[in-house]
Amino acid sequence: MRKLIYLFLLLPLFSLGQNQTIIKDAKFAIGLCFSPDYSYRYLSTDVDAKKFIKEERDTSETPDFGFTAGISLHYRLNKRFAVESGLLYSKKGYKKILTNFFAIETNDPLIPERAVFYSRFDYLCVPVKFNYVFIDKRFKLFVTAGVSSNFFIKEETKIVNEYSNRTTVKYVEDNITNFIKLNFELLAGLGADYDINKHIKLRLEPLFRRSINSITTTDIKGYLYSGGLNFGVYYRF
Repeated sequence: MRKLIYLFLLLPLFSLGQNQTIIKDAKFAIGLCFSPDYSYRYLSTDVDAKKFIKEERDTSETPDFGFTAGISLHYRLNKRFAVESGLLYSKKGYKKILTNFFAIETNDPLIPERAVFYSRFDYLCVPVKFNYVFIDKRFKLFVTAGVSSNFFIKEETKIVNEYSNRTTVKYVEDNITNFIKLNFELLAGLGADYDINKHIKLRLEPLFRRSINSITTTDIKGYLYSGGLNFGVYYRF
């Protein structure tokens, strides 16, 4: 009877050990991820006649919010290293706010009080990242770095005019010219995984992205960059 009681008390520990083994033996994982991003751009030009345009844009343009979302695939090489890829949709950009409009009369209903120009860029992204796990428990910590191939879809300019009577007028224009079809960006970050059970894990991953090559073919080169907080839910098998 005493032996049966001991066996009953040790059974949960034995089961926990089995679950941990199953978790560590899982090589593949597939999941959904979403990252709200804060994005901007870096401009450069070698044409002297265009430098004043760059300086004006640097003064008037500001960062804006975007996002990255899609499917992520992981493969664990060993206890410390993993590689991941996937297929992501990303929207990046920046904005410009104008407030100094000339009006003959104060509160002229035909002249906007403020105009906001949103420049947004849509990409289909295929990242390849390598993760190094330095805490390998149920709660894991890792550093990550890699490169993403970003395929240009469109550039969208959205103009929002705000008037004194509190009405707004919006204009949207799509543009696919003067943009390079394939852009590469560097990825770097720090992440944390938490094992819910032997199959499900959650991820929280601050991630920085920065273009390697210019996104445009114009004399003023543009390099997008962003910082985001990636959330993910993964199934391991």
